[in-house]
Amino acid sequence: MKATVRALAFVLWCLTLLHASPPAHAQPCTSGWVPATGAPGVDGDLDAVLLWDPDGDGPAPDVLIASGEFRTAGSAAAQGLAVWDGGAWSTPFGAVDGRLAAAVRFGGRLVVGGAFTTIGGVPARNLAQWDGTRWLPLGDGTNGPINALAVFNDNLVVGGAFTIAGNLPDTSRVARWDGSAWHPLAGGMSGGQVASLATFQGHLYAAGSFSSAGGQPARLIARWNGATWSRLGDGIDTGVSIQSLTPFQGRLVAAGLFSASGAISLGNIAAWDGNTWTPFASGLPNGVAAVTIHDDQLFALAPSTGQSPHVFRWNGASWPLALSDDPHLRFDPLRTLASFRGSLILAGSGVSVPGSIYGGTRPAIAAYDQTGWRVLGNGLNARVRAFAEFRGEIIVAGDFSIGGTRASNLIARWTRDALLPLGPGLGRPAQNNRVNALAVFNDELIAAGSFSFAGAAPATGIAAWDGSTWRPLGDPFGPSPEINALLVHDGRLFAGGSGFPGNILQWNGSTWNALDSGVDGPVLALASSPAGLLVGGSFSNAGGLASRAAARWTGTAWIPMGIDASAANLAAFTEFRGRLYAAANCTCDTPPHLLEWTGSRWSVALSLTAVRLNALASFGHELILGGSLYWQGALHSILRWDGATLRPLALGTDLDVWALYPAKGRLLVGGDFKSAGGRTSYSWASWACQEPPACYPNCDSSSAPLLSAADFLCFQAAFVAGEGYANCDQSTAPPVLDIRDYLCFLNAFARGCP
Repeated sequence: MKATVRALAFVLWCLTLLHASPPAHAQPCTSGWVPATGAPGVDGDLDAVLLWDPDGDGPAPDVLIASGEFRTAGSAAAQGLAVWDGGAWSTPFGAVDGRLAAAVRFGGRLVVGGAFTTIGGVPARNLAQWDGTRWLPLGDGTNGPINALAVFNDNLVVGGAFTIAGNLPDTSRVARWDGSAWHPLAGGMSGGQVASLATFQGHLYAAGSFSSAGGQPARLIARWNGATWSRLGDGIDTGVSIQSLTPFQGRLVAAGLFSASGAISLGNIAAWDGNTWTPFASGLPNGVAAVTIHDDQLFALAPSTGQSPHVFRWNGASWPLALSDDPHLRFDPLRTLASFRGSLILAGSGVSVPGSIYGGTRPAIAAYDQTGWRVLGNGLNARVRAFAEFRGEIIVAGDFSIGGTRASNLIARWTRDALLPLGPGLGRPAQNNRVNALAVFNDELIAAGSFSFAGAAPATGIAAWDGSTWRPLGDPFGPSPEINALLVHDGRLFAGGSGFPGNILQWNGSTWNALDSGVDGPVLALASSPAGLLVGGSFSNAGGLASRAAARWTGTAWIPMGIDASAANLAAFTEFRGRLYAAANCTCDTPPHLLEWTGSRWSVALSLTAVRLNALASFGHELILGGSLYWQGALHSILRWDGATLRPLALGTDLDVWALYPAKGRLLVGGDFKSAGGRTSYSWASWACQEPPACYPNCDSSSAPLLSAADFLCFQAAFVAGEGYANCDQSTAPPVLDIRDYLCFLNAFARGCP
């Protein structure tokens, strides 16, 4: 915080020197972070999804408002509130400090209710209205949560757990707003709260957990005729609550946890025709959490026999499972249903999309239509461990089960601006699945790791993709191998790992063969050199010869290249400026090292303050290090070294880096992170040459407002990180970055954007 204050103070001082600052020039292409894909949906739980038609009866389609506990929606930073327009997430409504539960159009505006004290930075007690550009409080709101909204007789009716609306007494659990003032509805409810409101046959209906309405007995549900409350028929005799009211085919459907009205058994879901209750067959025995109408059919969210929530569909006679096309479908838990643009929307804490292997975080929201399941987003839901180029496309692999909008088990391809699956992918549910390594051999993509199926075929940790189908690549590895590294060397494919004899094998296109007796511990890294195959890992012997953590295979024999006892394993190799470097880690107290091979032994090039060094790559004129690292007392996941100086790769990533892969003039970076360069980027990103913003001082590339204090902070971060963007005056003489760049930036900021 102090650093930020100092930076802003410096900026204000510099403003007095604008007359002396040189003009800003067009900037050349500079290297920087390029985000890849955002979150697959939102990165937390959803409490509600609400439909909103921005132009009422106009041509614009509905949008979906999502509310919950999340900080990212797709690639957009969010604080509990976001909008899905059918193709992308955005956050036009700002942040909410609680949750939304209901939305309705009233007076031509969007009105939302829930449990919050501020929305879009505006104080509002549980109720607010959107005027098209900003939020406004609606009256004084309520003193407790709002669960439901409805428009009745041109008034807004609110229901919930409050006891006072505005400052008006006798507004317990329900009240109406006429556009300027609050009014009671015959004293409201007692004994519980209102969970749902609906209009039906010219009356207002309220349902929830209350026991009386307007001072009269009315258990769980009551009807308002504009002057008084009344119960429905014989009332509800037994039950806990009615959670939803939904008009359907000329009747009002009530759903929740209730069992009977007089002699009529209701089974937790029933229809009211204005005079009598009618059950839906025997109902749903474990209760109903939510109901929606989709494709003119009634869908209900309810626990199944095993108490795991499922979606059921009323077929006119019974309640079959509506989404039973995959035996592994499950929800964790599911809270709400909605029908949106031809798709059934399911939202809550997690949806295991059919076809996925449960790897990674389950998306909190998913959609189902005639084409199958999809996620509302275009991201990955778990770690990226490996990259490859195959037939002109980038291949991404790791621990994920979602890639793009569909199930993409452990592996996906990047084409233009979307991630797409490679058939059914790899692995099986409830197994320890991951892809650790990729290679291209004989015009096939080879994937290896820990999995037992490739598509529908059994496979022991390695499989080949020919562009349309998966096939296992032999079976020499035993029942549960872990393959960590792949490399094509001297016309053969080499696979190294653990859990199989010798821990390293070679494939000649038809059979697997051993490399003598192999090594006596896990293989973690492979690299090619003119002198042979380089093998790194956590072993003590190679071919029976002592050789700690590193050895070379000549094609016929093993040559020791062992390191000393200060490192337990080698995790990666790379060549930099004609020399061989390796990432050395230890489970002991010794920190990771960057080792250099002198031709006869390993020497320490860098002794790192780090947790783990996972990956190395030579890119541009620098050596890139990825892992969980420290630099100048701060945790970094990626650093760069020019042979003399170690420094961050700009703002880096927020969590560990596990993979580095130069491709097509850029460096692909994979790991566990959720941001790169301070921008949302789930599990992968790239470091590449970028054109500067169309308007140079718009450092953060924001759209509204175009220029703000955030641009000063963005420039400050670029300056501290030594990024080319900060060289505003395009100087080449040292020091390249100095006060003149600040003055140049301020001059550009003062001129503004066209």
